Amino acid sequence: MRRAPITKPATKAKVTSISPALGAINSQAQNVDSHGRIHVILNRRLSDGDPYSYASSSGFHYHYFRDLSGSWHESNTGIAGGQRPKLLFDTDDNAYLVYVDKSGLLKFFVAKASSTWTDWKQAYSYPSSSSGERVCSETVLDPDALIERDTLSAQLQLCAPAGANVSELRVIDVVRSYQ
Repeated sequence: MRRAPITKPATKAKVTSISPALGAINSQAQNVDSHGRIHVILNRRLSDGDPYSYASSSGFHYHYFRDLSGSWHESNTGIAGGQRPKLLFDTDDNAYLVYVDKSGLLKFFVAKASSTWTDWKQAYSYPSSSSGERVCSETVLDPDALIERDTLSAQLQLCAPAGANVSELRVIDVVRSYQ
């Protein structure tokens, strides 16, 4: 399901003020739910640090959203930082945060719209930590699969095994089971 493009300019663009010492980085996620509420996932540290060091290893994903009255809300998801997060919504406006963590595991988290997206829980991890496999690429998700089939479909590339010069490209489908 494709959404219509933004058709009028925003009257107020400021969401919050963040100290540069919190290590916020520009590689984050945003999406719009079915009611037109804008959501942003931003990785940053809890306390000040070196403004030039990457926050992913010591930070957490923060969720910001604009409610229907235009007010912005911020919450710490409690989810440790990782690379290139993606944010999707199902037909009930539950939010799905998917990213590769620092150990190379693809993590799937979900929060219910009915909790105003404050109840983030891990729903799935791939590959299993005991397999020795690790994800080495930015993941590509299929938002239509979530809407049409209740399935989180992710394309990823595994790290090449020692001594190999090729690695596997995989597509995994995770059926939505979070109610």
